[in-house]
Amino acid sequence: MLTSASLLIASFILSRLSVSYAVSAEEWKPPMGNITAWREEMVPSWVSDPRTRGTFQILYSCTFTLALCVYTAIHLNVPPRHEGNLAYYGIKTKWVLIALITPEVVLYAAACQWHLSSTFCKTYNAIVRKYNARTPTSASDPTCCMGFVESESDS
Repeated sequence: MLTSASLLIASFILSRLSVSYAVSAEEWKPPMGNITAWREEMVPSWVSDPRTRGTFQILYSCTFTLALCVYTAIHLNVPPRHEGNLAYYGIKTKWVLIALITPEVVLYAAACQWHLSSTFCKTYNAIVRKYNARTPTSASDPTCCMGFVESESDS
């Protein structure tokens, strides 16, 4: 989960990016009912939020919701026994940040893992087939198939 320090840093960066264009909600009122004014009037890039929902609230809620969705969608490998919960959540937070900034990196990592596991399964199945071809055993023998028992229909 995102830490409060990272959220504080993100909010500081967002506030610094738009300081020169910031306008209070009292200073700028949207022209309601006048369509031509929308085309001619310069709209500020940042609106503070005293009474209405401002830019920071919208960006914060969207980013926070997206981060929670990504956090629940990312499924990491099972961690080693000696690795604690703090290290696991740190790695997961790192992957969430990577997914928020560059989601194609997460997609590439998943595609690489799928390809490696597919290659491993094909190689393993070929080894098992070769072992079973050289070892004449019956399907009822529990020691056949390198520890895996085949059904009668497989033999």
